[in-house]
Amino acid sequence: MQVELTQTEVAVAAWYGCQRRVNAIKKGYSNRFGDADHRVGRSAWGLDVEGAAAEMAAAKALRRYMPFRIGDTKDDDLNGIHVRSTPYATGHLIVYDDDPDDAPFVLMVGVLPTFTAAGYMRGKDAKQQQWLHAQGGQYWVPQDQLRPIDVLREFGA
Repeated sequence: MQVELTQTEVAVAAWYGCQRRVNAIKKGYSNRFGDADHRVGRSAWGLDVEGAAAEMAAAKALRRYMPFRIGDTKDDDLNGIHVRSTPYATGHLIVYDDDPDDAPFVLMVGVLPTFTAAGYMRGKDAKQQQWLHAQGGQYWVPQDQLRPIDVLREFGA
């Protein structure tokens, strides 16, 4: 399912992402890649903006309220649902050892303003030896193994 954010939604995502980055700086947080993700040529600021946009796109696709929480980075993104994103068309859903087992993780693929909801998987189902990445502590689930997000929309997570 493809989701296009409107100009207003893009502006809100940019504001929200910047607020998250300011909060992270204030609290001394760093992302899992340090101050930037050089694999995709983005600063931490860019990652926060794109991440916020992916969450907004997931909320739109799932017809769920976007809570716009700024604070604890371990909180779920959409009231019970975690959102992960990748700019790569063949990117994977990445789930970490310390992610909750029972929570659903949605993968959004794309960049502002267009994302595709690739699917979802619960944390415990993603933590399989076959998907354990060489870096350890993270599981890279291929898109063709994800369930359609329609199930989440119909049953509310």
